Amino acid sequence: MRVLIGTCGFAVGRKKYYESFDAVELQQTFYNPPEPSKLTQLKNE
Repeated sequence: MRVLIGTCGFAVGRKKYYESFDAVELQQTFYNPPEPSKLTQLKNE
């Protein structure tokens, strides 16, 4: 089983988290999934 570990906030710079985790939780996704363009933007960051 693969387990993804992410974070729901950035206490330090985003780059540090991007280097450490494979996933980031988006709090809005449960009730309002983001547009594909927003997901692409986050991926490119």
